[in-house]
Amino acid sequence: MIEILLFGLIAAAAEILGGALVVLRKDWPKKVQEYLLALSAGFLLALVFFELVPESIHLLGADASLYIILGFGMLHFFEHTIVGHLHFGEETHADVMLSRVASI
Repeated sequence: MIEILLFGLIAAAAEILGGALVVLRKDWPKKVQEYLLALSAGFLLALVFFELVPESIHLLGADASLYIILGFGMLHFFEHTIVGHLHFGEETHADVMLSRVASI
């Protein structure tokens, strides 16, 4: 259980570092930023579905699905209630947003 949390924290730190690199280097062409974001998203999805989920099921058995759902729910909560709806620029859609607290 401790190993799973440790590896999750390491992966989160790597994602924060990669995201900070993309955000802090604003002079990169937009296409490069899109490719870096796509690469990081693909890497994280592959890591989750090919390594973390099977290992969690192997170590925790049926309880792993509960932890996966709780983790996803916590991520969804923070992304959609605590942190504002984020876009990089021109793709805004204020007409369909009800309010910042509508998801609560």
